[in-house]
Amino acid sequence: MRDGILALRGRAAVANAKLAYRLFTQRFSGERWETLAAAGARVQRPLWASTSAKNPAYRDVLYVETLIGPHTVNTMPRPR
Repeated sequence: MRDGILALRGRAAVANAKLAYRLFTQRFSGERWETLAAAGARVQRPLWASTSAKNPAYRDVLYVETLIGPHTVNTMPRPR
């Protein structure tokens, strides 16, 4: 059981971000959004901030690679 739990480390944040991204894509699509866009509205892009992995057991780009998506902004500090 411990191995199964350890396999989930680092995944909760990614799962939450994916849910947020799904909500973003729903909000900025469809007839209502098309009407707003035609009136000049612009997409407010999700910002994934400081996404470098802090845990030395993870690859330093784990979250960056996982959160790449259309209309998103990702920042990460320079490597030490």
